[in-house]
Amino acid sequence: MKSTTKKGSSIIIAGIVLVVMLVLAIGIGSVYISPIDTLKTIFGHGNDLTSTIVWDLRIP
Repeated sequence: MKSTTKKGSSIIIAGIVLVVMLVLAIGIGSVYISPIDTLKTIFGHGNDLTSTIVWDLRIP
């Protein structure tokens, strides 16, 4: 039982780290976009500039 719980916890932690790194990677570039603005844009609530940068340039 312990190894299953430990393995599940490791997978959850790895998933969280992956999502955090993805958001940070999308925000870093010649025009910096904060992590909050990156998340807003991904979920459809960003402004026109950040939406264009994220969807057309950084995540083609």
